[in-house]
Order: sequence, then C-alpha cells, then structure tokens
Amino acid sequence: MRRAVFLLGGGKLVGHVNLSDIVRGVSHRCNLGWRVHAEHVRRGCAREAVSAVLSQLFDPQNAQGLGLHRAECSIQPDNTP
Repeated sequence: MRRAVFLLGGGKLVGHVNLSDIVRGVSHRCNLGWRVHAEHVRRGCAREAVSAVLSQLFDPQNAQGLGLHRAECSIQPDNTP
C-alpha cells in the first residue's frame, strides 16, 4: 500500500510512504518505508507524511483506519544528504 506525498499549494509529488507485509492476527503489524526526492530533503516532508500515515494505521479498522498495533521500519544511519 503506497501513499503519495505532495507539497501543499503546488501539488507536486515529492515522495511516498509505503506499507508492506501487513500482518493480521496476534501482532497486527506492518513494515513502513518512505522516500523523499533529493530536492525536497530536510524540509520535514517525511516527518509530516509518516505522522499522517501512522495516525491512519492505528485508527480502529471500522473508522477507516487499519487498526494495526505496530509499525516497524529499518533505517540507514549513514544515509544523509
């Protein structure tokens, strides 16, 4: 499941947030990843987008959320602009 990230006003695509390996049952979890295009890094786009997606992930399933309990991500500490 992929969510696009747009700049307000211009409507320009600047990146995406991706949910994968969604697991139901006991764990109710998914893997979370994101990417921001190089010209838009260090502007808070990823922080805002991931925050919005996390809100949707943890909302109850019957309230248009996914009703998950956990989101996992891997980071690359050396991945700096």
